[in-house]
Amino acid sequence: MIASMDLNASPLPEDDEDSYESHVEHYSAPKEHVESAVEISRREREERRKRLKQDRPDDHPVHVSPPPVRDHFYQNRNPKFYDKSRIPPGWLDCPSAGQEIGCIIPSKVPLGESYNDCVPPGKRYSFKQVIHQQRVLGRKLGLVIDLTNTSRYYQTPDLKKEGIKHVKIQCRGRDAVPENVSVNAFVYEVSQFLQRQKSKKYILVHCTHGHNRTGYMIIHYLMRSQSMSVTQAIKIFSEARPPGIYKPDYIDALYAFYHERRPEMVVCPSTPEWKRSSDLDLNGEAVADDDDDDDDGGPTTLPKSHETDVVLTNDDILGDEIPQDQLESMRLFCYQTLKLNVGVRGHAQFPGSHPVSLNRDNLQLLRQRYYYATWKADGTRYLMLITVDGCYLIDRTFNFRRVQMRFPCRHPIEGIGDRTHHFTLLDGEMIIDTLPDSQKQERRYLIYDMMALNHVPIIEGWDDPYVPRTHEGLLKWKYAQMNSVDFLFEIGSDDHQHLFLYERGRKKLMEGHRVEFRDVSDPPPSFSGKIIECSWDLDQQVWVYMRIRTDKSTPNDFNTFKKVMRSIRDNITEEIVLNEINEIIRLPMYADRIKIDSKAHLQTNSVRRR
Repeated sequence: MIASMDLNASPLPEDDEDSYESHVEHYSAPKEHVESAVEISRREREERRKRLKQDRPDDHPVHVSPPPVRDHFYQNRNPKFYDKSRIPPGWLDCPSAGQEIGCIIPSKVPLGESYNDCVPPGKRYSFKQVIHQQRVLGRKLGLVIDLTNTSRYYQTPDLKKEGIKHVKIQCRGRDAVPENVSVNAFVYEVSQFLQRQKSKKYILVHCTHGHNRTGYMIIHYLMRSQSMSVTQAIKIFSEARPPGIYKPDYIDALYAFYHERRPEMVVCPSTPEWKRSSDLDLNGEAVADDDDDDDDGGPTTLPKSHETDVVLTNDDILGDEIPQDQLESMRLFCYQTLKLNVGVRGHAQFPGSHPVSLNRDNLQLLRQRYYYATWKADGTRYLMLITVDGCYLIDRTFNFRRVQMRFPCRHPIEGIGDRTHHFTLLDGEMIIDTLPDSQKQERRYLIYDMMALNHVPIIEGWDDPYVPRTHEGLLKWKYAQMNSVDFLFEIGSDDHQHLFLYERGRKKLMEGHRVEFRDVSDPPPSFSGKIIECSWDLDQQVWVYMRIRTDKSTPNDFNTFKKVMRSIRDNITEEIVLNEINEIIRLPMYADRIKIDSKAHLQTNSVRRR
């Protein structure tokens, strides 16, 4: 089986406005002069300032950061003079919360009581009001997820007193959509909370205004927990929290991430009136707010967009990090599926099946049991765990990284995922193909084996069970010059080379062995401390450097080394292998099996054509 995918897709950044430092001037009308549009705008702005000051009683102190002091209600775009007690622009008139989406309530950020002097009594929205409002509606909060880029808006101890868990996932609100790692953390937190609760409790999700970052995260959760399109998920959020996401780049990023084409009918709503800044530019136009909470004062950098002309390599790191708790639970699932006991290293050891090199002894196994032959791809070994939430590539260090793919079920079943595989575990190799016509590179995942299908272990195979770790009956063949060993390479204090293998979990120095770095520009010391793959030069009796194994953290075991050397000495050539196969397929056991498999293949193709 071959699955073709684009593993390099990442959400696209948004091109926001440049930084703008507020500049306030007092308008003084000249005599016998007709006001220009700019002067009218400045006058109206000054009138708005006065009205805002009237809404705030003068007898209450204003808590501001040290000088220089700026007007509290004016946006200050210079972080060096950032007023920590300033309420977010547009917050006062922004609706407090939306309708529930399942058990999720989108909301603007509640402000602590320290902001009371800056907020008229009728517009205050602290966690006291939040908890009270939700109780009136018959809802009990159990979790608050904070997506703002600051911690200045409220204190969390009050939530703990109410038995409400607080999770901080810090996301910038300007110049970039939330990172994939943050999205993964959000989806995991929501999923775990809903799975573990004994009685129904609700989740309050907020950024600054509860629209863009909040909507982006909730839509990701809907997409990963249910079978729906991006358009459907956007519609659900916009109806619960009007007008929904109003930043076009957030909308575009969602469609790009899930590989869906944005319909022409999907139009990004305009910026709400309450969000338009009170600051005006020199043309009298409203300056859009950066919505970035506390900026660090440094220059804003945009994430790199997906490059189509990047050269793909097997050393590329694919996918995104996942939360540590999720990593541990997925490791446990793999161990339970393969019926492995937890050893000294816990669940940290890669459980995949490892083949052994073909030699003259195990060559006889081909006559004793059924074998299927497949191409020995030169790529990167990965297990793949498919869930409704996405796919997870599992490397040789037993680390999981999420990639955006879904595998539809041929025969949909009721339950989680409906039309999507959920907890299907595969074994395979990630390779890079170059298309002959366009010379475009594509990643392909070659699936060699299956260990679980929708939660059900299937390690008892038709002929042989799936054997974790070293499998003496799983054979691999390479040309003699392509047989290789992975060493830990180090340069000692005496500037001499040292090659290490592992034996019983400890480093084993291979005395008398050395490696030559042919056609390599970097000096040998630059490889020190790295796992390097080397082939054996039989004529020169020396190891030859091939590549750095970035996918491995440990060298080969000493037993693996002995088997590779045995394969090299036996020197089973292509001619020997083909002659052996030609004799074997004439044996009755193989001849009958080939007939059975051929009939089954023809029947399967006939059903597909219907």
